[in-house]
Amino acid sequence: MNPKPTKRPKTKSDKAFERLLMIIGIALLIAFLLGALAGAGINNAIRNKDTAEAHEPGVLTVAAAQEPTKEPELWIDLGPFTCVAYDACTDCCGKTDGITKTGTKATAGRTVAVDPEVIPLGSTLLIDGQEYIAEDIGGAIKGNKIDIFHNSHAEALEYGKQTHTVQIKAE
Repeated sequence: MNPKPTKRPKTKSDKAFERLLMIIGIALLIAFLLGALAGAGINNAIRNKDTAEAHEPGVLTVAAAQEPTKEPELWIDLGPFTCVAYDACTDCCGKTDGITKTGTKATAGRTVAVDPEVIPLGSTLLIDGQEYIAEDIGGAIKGNKIDIFHNSHAEALEYGKQTHTVQIKAE
């Protein structure tokens, strides 16, 4: 008679490999769903800011565009972020030229600083119904924190610290 084989205990690398396989599976599922949306003729979906409602982070939001000439867009909910403000002064940036990490001139109503490990530079974001572009970084901007550019230090101070749900445009 042959002895019954014994099962070896899982090592840390076994567990890490299983986690990696799970992440790959999730990524494939997301890619499949996005492909299914594109294949169904929905290349993009716009988030209707007039009917905004709370969503779970990571949930795809699809809504019809208001203008028939505008193709719909796809927005992905990133969840709540702490939003603060800055301007092109030495107190906020240590310099006054207003040039962002991406080389653009910081512009109020467009420029935000992000943690590039969370949000890639160049991404279009939707914050409280306003579209912004992730053009800058900041030493204190880590994790789920965004710095919104303003025209003056007084405006930046008035903005203070707020929490908003942030969405990123799927490109």
